[in-house]
Order: sequence, then C-alpha cells, then structure tokens
Amino acid sequence: MSDLLRTFIALKINPEPPLLLKLKELKNELAGEPVKWVDENNLHLTLKFLGDTTLHQVDDLKAILKKISARSNAFSFRLKGLAFFKNKGIPRVLFIGIEEGEALQQLAAEINLQLFALGFEKENRPFSPHLTLARLKFLKDKRNFYNAIDKYRDTDIQSIVIHEIILYQSILKPTGPIYKPLEIFRLEG
Repeated sequence: MSDLLRTFIALKINPEPPLLLKLKELKNELAGEPVKWVDENNLHLTLKFLGDTTLHQVDDLKAILKKISARSNAFSFRLKGLAFFKNKGIPRVLFIGIEEGEALQQLAAEINLQLFALGFEKENRPFSPHLTLARLKFLKDKRNFYNAIDKYRDTDIQSIVIHEIILYQSILKPTGPIYKPLEIFRLEG
C-alpha cells in the first residue's frame, strides 16, 4: 500500500427508479455524444475532495468525521434539474442540481472548517452541491445536447435521505475510478 491515498468525503447516492429512468432517457438522447457516464454504483455527492492524503491524515480525518457525524442529524434534499459546468466555454460536467439543501450546506461548511483546522486547504469557492452524471470532452451535436439539457432543466427527480458520511479512497484505473469506502460515519445527532 502506498503511503498516500487519494481521498474525498462524500454522500453515497443510491439511485431509485425515478433517477434511473431519467438517466436511461438521457443516455438515449445523448447516445451520439462522446460522454463518459458515471457508473450508477459510483453516484455520490462530494462534500470535500482532499487528494493525496497520508495515512496519519486519514486517521485524523476519521476522528473529525466521527465527531461531526455524532452531532449531525439525518437530513434530506431533492435532486432537481439538469445542468452543466463549462470549461473554456465547453460543457465538461453534466450534473443534477440540489434543492432544499440547507442541512447539506451546513454539513459541508462544518467539514470545510474542521479540516482547515487540521491543515487541509480551505475552499475559496462557495459549496455548489451537485450530482455528477457524466463528463464530456467535446460535443458532436450541440443542438441535441442543449435540447436535452433544456428538456430536463427543471425536472424534479427524487428526494434523497442521507444517514451517513463516507470517507472514500479513489483508486484510478484505466476503466474508470474505483471508490473504496475507508470508513462510514452514521449521522447520530
């Protein structure tokens, strides 16, 4: 085992029939595009990407996440609306937005604050919760892509109830990343 692990803190998203149906529809509509879809078993909402982390830092992370989860309650939010992040004017990340996510925002802020005290870099950008569905390098048919986005822009997809925070290790493979839970922290507040 390497002394460094590529880690992140996230919420596991278990897709239910409404989300699975929208994913299937979207995949059909964008079948001609060079889209790399996130495996349905890997769907998650990242609270904090940490990157290369020492084993000692992993132990510190576990201790902090245990404290945070002990005083945090289960909460819910809604998956609603399809959108994308651009890089240099080109859509790169296709995602579903989050609504009613006040508790999610508070949890992410607390994690960010506690990890900054541990020496991790503080996020300078506001937390923008989203569920990544796919990544794109370029578009073949811009009109088709934007039509699909417009079709699902305001679609209410499903409610999500969160009972745990997960510290993941991301193992990069040619076939795609493997997300290995290092520890699961039940929200017990």
